[in-house]
Amino acid sequence: MEALGLPTTILRPTFFITDFEHLGPHWQDGELVFTLALAPQTRLQMITPGDIGAIAADVFDAPAEYLGRTIEVAADELTGPQKAETFDRAAGRPVRFNAQPVERVRAFSEEMAAMFEWFDNVGFRADLDALRGRHPDLTTLDAWVSEHWSVPAVSTPTA
Repeated sequence: MEALGLPTTILRPTFFITDFEHLGPHWQDGELVFTLALAPQTRLQMITPGDIGAIAADVFDAPAEYLGRTIEVAADELTGPQKAETFDRAAGRPVRFNAQPVERVRAFSEEMAAMFEWFDNVGFRADLDALRGRHPDLTTLDAWVSEHWSVPAVSTPTA
């Protein structure tokens, strides 16, 4: 786009909080376990699609302010254990973080394994303070979990 001389603003969303609908805690041996292929200390920046839309609307409303910029957009940043604590509060029971080896992910998806390796080794660099200053109502994981997540049903083996 730059080579063509087109006026652009690029928004680079971080990890989608809504992915926790499928990647959230699950039952394992009688306990809730939150498993991700990330080191426990890795801070993952994340955002909801609705918040991306709100930021994009702001960009359209003030094009001169944003023209020519590339902006990573995020609303929250937590480690795996901090995310597990968020689910723990919503569940009202302990949720354990499990750092899954990336090789297990690679066994079914090379692309997903590459994504988690990138999260661990490079990661997003959104300016959360600036984003929150402009958009104070961005959705945290805690707010999203409180509104959209519920403890999954305990699966029972069938005979």
